[in-house]
Amino acid sequence: MGKIGEIMTGLLFLLPRLRPWPARWEGRILLLACSSLFLEMLVAIYVHLQPGVPPEVLPLGIKPPVIPLFVVLLDVMVAIPTFSQITGTAGQAADREIDDFTTVTRSRPE
Repeated sequence: MGKIGEIMTGLLFLLPRLRPWPARWEGRILLLACSSLFLEMLVAIYVHLQPGVPPEVLPLGIKPPVIPLFVVLLDVMVAIPTFSQITGTAGQAADREIDDFTTVTRSRPE
């Protein structure tokens, strides 16, 4: 299942680029790809940390999970703005401040 999952994750990252999608669906597909990649990297980190796994079987032959941790960092950097875009929370704090300011200035006696 590992290789099929990796191929599907790659296809999910490519899918919005191959065909135009509505912005909301493009974000959902990207978030699904990020979630899949996150799970795969958690498994990779787990495998790297197992004492019985020799470094020779790991990519680049290094035992510390440097590459999976870096990929998780990049994945989260893509997933957070995508999630904010999908849920519409990207500008809510700024909108709230503007609404509060407008309410205060309107209710102030002149």
